[in-house]
Amino acid sequence: MAIEKVKKVHILIHAQEKGAVLEALQQEGLVHVEKVAVEGEVSSEKLDELRLKLAQADFVFNFLSTHSPKRGFIGGLFREKAVARKEEVMGARMMPFSEIYRKCEEIHDSLSQVREEIKRLQESLKELEPWKEIRIPFKELRNLGETRLYFLKLSLSQEASLKEYQEKEELVSFKEIGRDNRFIYLLVTIHSSSEQGFSEFVTESGAQVMDFSGFEKTPREEMERARKKIEDLQEKEKQLLAEAQKLLYLKRDILILKAYLEVELKKAEVEAASFSTKQAFLIEGWVAEREIPKLNQVLEKTTQFYDVSYRDPLPEEDPPIILRNPRWLKPFEILTELYGLPHYREIDPTPIMAPFFLLFFGMCLGDVGYGLFLALVSFILSRKLLLTRKGREFMKLFIYGGFSSAAVGFLTGSYFALPSNVLPDFLKSFVLLDPVNNPRDPVKLFVLTLIIGFFQLLTGLFVEIFDKFRQKRYLDGLLDEGSIVVFLLGAGGLIVI
Repeated sequence: MAIEKVKKVHILIHAQEKGAVLEALQQEGLVHVEKVAVEGEVSSEKLDELRLKLAQADFVFNFLSTHSPKRGFIGGLFREKAVARKEEVMGARMMPFSEIYRKCEEIHDSLSQVREEIKRLQESLKELEPWKEIRIPFKELRNLGETRLYFLKLSLSQEASLKEYQEKEELVSFKEIGRDNRFIYLLVTIHSSSEQGFSEFVTESGAQVMDFSGFEKTPREEMERARKKIEDLQEKEKQLLAEAQKLLYLKRDILILKAYLEVELKKAEVEAASFSTKQAFLIEGWVAEREIPKLNQVLEKTTQFYDVSYRDPLPEEDPPIILRNPRWLKPFEILTELYGLPHYREIDPTPIMAPFFLLFFGMCLGDVGYGLFLALVSFILSRKLLLTRKGREFMKLFIYGGFSSAAVGFLTGSYFALPSNVLPDFLKSFVLLDPVNNPRDPVKLFVLTLIIGFFQLLTGLFVEIFDKFRQKRYLDGLLDEGSIVVFLLGAGGLIVI
């Protein structure tokens, strides 16, 4: 129940064997490689190539996921993963990925163009709808000599200002084509000399002059043509979607390829960050102290030409943090990581925080039925879903929380929030507090909660004092946290008295 002791490691190997050594170290996960000041031989072109291919694999996977059946609510909560054998990884590597990517990109681009065109045509239909009673083709409704024609869309609230404008201007004619619950649609004929005043009216009234310059036939004919084109485009969309469906069988292979490329990119970044010459290759990083014998075995098994050295972390160095706790405490490490890992030379707060978390979680839910239901659902999900190690630990956290809630509910007589008077007598005999039915128990529960919170606060302060004493910072511990402890104990005692 502490922070794992680590050593700084330097591994010098022959340059020709760096690929095999890096792969072995990566499979075992023993060394946390650090970047060093000297860039290695791996060119930025190789890194860029891997990053590009990974981005393309991401695109293909997301494209196929878009056209896959929905995974359901529970499945959608978790990232899609695949467990693959070595031969499946090799198969994913050998697939004609460039051709698959090109095909997916073509379908994606074509779908985007088709849908954009459908959207544009649908908007044209909406714009033409109010003008469909006009029987004259648009090509004949053009400016002639000194006459100007406009299609005006005016808000109903501006109808009074329209009448005022008509009374002032003699060389303007308004023909109402139609209206709805928001707008009036007008065909406006004006003399060129009145254009200036008309423009001012449009600006002041907030009216919109419609642009139908791209149309030639009557509104109805143009609408019919748009509908026919939409039907053709929708048929093309179906064909493209069918082509995308034919590629769905590749989704698992692409997911495996993505994982493989992520691993290769990390390896390339390690190579690029390590000192390298034509003859030698140096890996610098950190290794857990208890993993040193295993690291030596891996190096001996992988290569004959190597040299390895270890040393303790220097005071100015900031080694990686590895929490070491029993299996039952592992789920609570998620909470420690959530709030921030401790410094390498500090105490791991996980075992101290775990009982308080369980107690407070149980007090928040505090029901036997709901607690056991939560534990059962979390257990089933941990078995049925393909989760990472962290995902399984997260589910265990809810299982623990469910049992804690059931324990608190057992002592407070809460079973699916049923009234305690309907419980059997043998269950009532275990009830210590009944804050729902006993008018005095809510105050008791409140006081108990304050006491537990006060004790948790003191525990944290004493742990910090102990940690500073361990680092020989006696004065800091006494003056900082020690003074707060004295104040809290004095204040608490005064309240009790």
